This record gives sequence, C-alpha cells and structure tokens, in this order.
Amino acid sequence: MAKVADDRTIPTSICHEVASIMDVVTFRMARLVAVQNRAGQHWTDRKFDLSLNEWWLLAVTHAHQFVRAGDIADMLAM
Repeated sequence: MAKVADDRTIPTSICHEVASIMDVVTFRMARLVAVQNRAGQHWTDRKFDLSLNEWWLLAVTHAHQFVRAGDIADMLAM
C-alpha cells in the first residue's frame, strides 16, 4: 500500500511510488518515445510495407550475414 498526499492509502499496483522528480520525467519520456515509435511504425509501414520489427530483422540478418534462425530468436529473447 502507498500513502498519498491526503493520508489515504492505495494499492501499489494502482499507483507507483515517486521517489524523485526523475521518476516522473522518466515516465513522461517513456510515453513520448512510445508515441514516436508508433508514428515511425506507421510511416515505415505505409512507405515500405515493413514493420519496425521486420526492419530490425533485416538489419540483423544483414549484419550477421550467415545467422541461423535460432540465433535471431536468442537475440530477441534478450
């Protein structure tokens, strides 16, 4: 349980404790990155008919040239 400003307690599964201003800034940056990724995803999908994951897969196979599918699966699991 987390204590909020008016001394109520709420489950921590609903509200994450903010230890510093960096926690809030980090959350907002993560949201901004997610929005930008979504916008980039739509752009590459429209322009090239490839998702960002498919672009990543092409880049990995090109960089490693003779990579096995199992090796790529291991990289994805990181």
